[in-house]
Amino acid sequence: MFKIAICEDDIIHTQIIKNLTDQFFHTEYEVSTFPTGTEFLDSLRGNSCPYDIIMTDIELGPNSLSGISLAEKINRMNPDSQIIFISQYLRYVSAVYEAKHIYFVAKDQIQEYLPKALHTALKNLEELRGQYLHFSSGTKKIQIPQSDILYMERIMRTTEIHTRTEIYSAREKLSELLIQLPPAFCLCHRSFAVNLRSAASLTRKDITFADGSSIPVGRTYYEDVKKAFAMMIMQK
Repeated sequence: MFKIAICEDDIIHTQIIKNLTDQFFHTEYEVSTFPTGTEFLDSLRGNSCPYDIIMTDIELGPNSLSGISLAEKINRMNPDSQIIFISQYLRYVSAVYEAKHIYFVAKDQIQEYLPKALHTALKNLEELRGQYLHFSSGTKKIQIPQSDILYMERIMRTTEIHTRTEIYSAREKLSELLIQLPPAFCLCHRSFAVNLRSAASLTRKDITFADGSSIPVGRTYYEDVKKAFAMMIMQK
């Protein structure tokens, strides 16, 4: 199921966006609406963002952070969230590039361009969800989206796979799992492998995630991790 958020301070435009979303989707989905960016952030648990698609106005009222500032925070919480800006002010066309997003839709062209933006969002999400990690847990074969993984830790004969919402146990060693994964995943310690796309910050001693949790960085791994982390930041 796709989780969708609409952040819009105008009730009429909120309903227009919701109606167009209802017309577009032919699969299971859930829509949540928020009148301000502040209320959107307050609704999140553990400083993580569960929404697949977020459609936000840029001006959200005098008591709210802007849609662009909201998008910057979402980029750090969940880089895979598909952000669509919707605004009646074309002067923001350049400013929106301060945050990662997939579309800018002018409100006077919403009927034509919002379905195109949603089509792009779904295409991106399908590509992301098509990238899975496969592993064995007990007698079960499990697959999870690679983009959900924060880090993996080898403990005795088990590898714990930590995602945004759950912890899985796998029989495979870190080296066996890393073979399946892209360069964004790397060893940062003899017992830890990290998804650098999910990392918020890096020091010589640890890697910290958006929810405040952290894992150690081994001294012999630091330089390689630092170079890989810099590459991830440039690609965001």
